[in-house]
Amino acid sequence: MPVYFNRLSLQRKVEKRPFQLFHLFLLTVKDPEPNMMSENTHKTSNGDVRASLASAYGYAPGLKSRKIDLQDFMEKNYKSDMSMSEFARASGRSLSTFKRDFKRMSELSPERWLTDRRLRAAYELLKRGRRVSDACFDVGFKNVSHFSAIFKKKFGHTPGEVRKGI
Repeated sequence: MPVYFNRLSLQRKVEKRPFQLFHLFLLTVKDPEPNMMSENTHKTSNGDVRASLASAYGYAPGLKSRKIDLQDFMEKNYKSDMSMSEFARASGRSLSTFKRDFKRMSELSPERWLTDRRLRAAYELLKRGRRVSDACFDVGFKNVSHFSAIFKKKFGHTPGEVRKGI
């Protein structure tokens, strides 16, 4: 049975959360209403959608996801707005396996490592003169006041002081 999907919609979803497993997206693929068809809507078979998404994410169609290098994965994706369970799924692990494997990699918990990594990246941005709010959001924090409080706790200076070179 043919499946319809909107390429622009797919592109937006991939940009928003680029590291989720492709089968999660397949759950949202459905036949459109006749009035929803547009020039950006393309007809394809279900297998083509799976194959396209699989190749984009580096998976073989029909196979379970494989574990990927955790340290490399976290370094590349620390700015992503994902929960720990989403990080775990995207790395090919259950949440408990993710935390166990992470413990072998670092003495910090995944949450603390992620916060620490984001703070170090923000520190570098601020030293280069980036605005506090821009640095905050660029590294993955959602709240400037929370960011400022934990930044000062870690470095002993406010983000504004670091930006000014004090």
